[in-house]
This record gives sequence, C-alpha cells and structure tokens, in this order.
Amino acid sequence: VKRNSDVSDSIPEAGRQSLKAEVVIRIDTAGKLLAVSVSKSSGNQMFDDAVRAAVQRSAPFGPPPDHLRSGLKSDGVAVSFKP
Repeated sequence: VKRNSDVSDSIPEAGRQSLKAEVVIRIDTAGKLLAVSVSKSSGNQMFDDAVRAAVQRSAPFGPPPDHLRSGLKSDGVAVSFKP
C-alpha cells in the first residue's frame, strides 16, 4: 500500500512532516477489499483521501492466513500512514 501512496505533489513538504492517518482495512477470505475507512484523520483531507486511494489501488490483497480471516473480514485491521 505504501508504494501506491504519493502526496509529494499535492501537499507541501513542510505540511507533510506532521501528517499521520490511520485507516481500517477489511478484506474477505480471498483478499478482496471490502472496505477502507479513516479511523483517525490526519487533519488534512487531501492526505486522508490519498491514503484511502492508495489502499484501493493496492487491492486485491493476497488471501490472509486462516487464523486471521474471520477478524479481517468482520473487524478489519488498523494501519497507520505517514508520508
């Protein structure tokens, strides 16, 4: 997901240094993206949108291990992003 995220052109460097957002990603048993939502906003809508779009561009994901499938489908996993 990180390699699909690029905000270098849309947010000045000084503003990027303090950004941090957290998203919750839900995927099904085959790795298909079910949902991505911002759980902790960075305070910058452009960055939050870029993070959400990076997750969407990265889908589909590989099938998760058996022991994680139920939780990833129902609750998802929280992932933090910094530029």
